[in-house]
Amino acid sequence: MIERVWKCKIGGQADMLPMGADSPMRKAIRAAYLELTGCEPEFIFSGWAAKLTEGERAVVENREPSETHIIARISKFLADHESGPTTCMSHELLREALKELYEHA
Repeated sequence: MIERVWKCKIGGQADMLPMGADSPMRKAIRAAYLELTGCEPEFIFSGWAAKLTEGERAVVENREPSETHIIARISKFLADHESGPTTCMSHELLREALKELYEHA
């Protein structure tokens, strides 16, 4: 078998979320995965703290991605690592910024 990973971000305006708001979303995704694949998911990563990338935000707002935003992220990375070792987190931020830049070039 091949490992398959499906990614989804869903959201919009909402005032308050009830306690345990993650559970119904996870249950629905688990059930859909099982129905589609015939297998139980081995993992589910989800939560209400996700953020949209600049590219995703641009699609939602029906506009071009902000080059200023992407360049600022790259500049911050370079400034933060002018001296000293880089970290996995900083590498991830740079990868995300570059991905946004090239996905919408």
